[in-house]
Amino acid sequence: MRGIKDLVVLGLIGVLLLSGCSMAYNTEVNADGSGEFGLSLVYTEMEARELAEMADMPVDGLCQALSFESDLPANATIREEQRGNETWCTIAMPFADLDELDRWYSDVGVEVNRLEIIDDRFYFDADVDMSGADEIGFMFEAVFTLTLPGSAGANNATRQEGRTLIWELDTTRGNNLYAESALGTFPWVYWLLGIMACLCLLVVVLGAGVGVFFYLRNKNKQQEAKKEA
Repeated sequence: MRGIKDLVVLGLIGVLLLSGCSMAYNTEVNADGSGEFGLSLVYTEMEARELAEMADMPVDGLCQALSFESDLPANATIREEQRGNETWCTIAMPFADLDELDRWYSDVGVEVNRLEIIDDRFYFDADVDMSGADEIGFMFEAVFTLTLPGSAGANNATRQEGRTLIWELDTTRGNNLYAESALGTFPWVYWLLGIMACLCLLVVVLGAGVGVFFYLRNKNKQQEAKKEA
């Protein structure tokens, strides 16, 4: 069986050379370390039509041009998505833990420096070198997206959309990507517990104040009644 790197990466680059489309690495990490990694080719409407004509196939079946099912792992899938006027052809590969994601990255040429979850924090640091296309005089756009398992911390992403970080890769040199993420929802839980504690204290103080008020009022009434007697 051909290696995933030869099959996927070189296969995708081969299609890129024909169509000039853009490429995306997509990773989504869950709090337990599982998730999905995918490689996508992104075609504009014109590029999709041109590639379909070259492959003598309907535009709606464009992603079948990436039909390497016999060589892909059993749990990998190829899917086609329409996002506005773009067609996304994605080879998606689920992973059970970060070690498996590390292996996927290694297979497609992403060099991992750090990839781990420690003390409810997720750490990501990797290098992506796409300068090979520059050596053969071919330029294309590439992005790397990472959906974090929690709120975003320190990172060097180009932009951020919620929990998703997006790096616009320089295809003429190596790229270093890093990010941190705080897992779970524990910060707001602590805030909620603090607010509840304050409310309970307030109720106790108010209750004590009301009790003192009625005690003093009754005492004053008793003293007035004694004076009148």
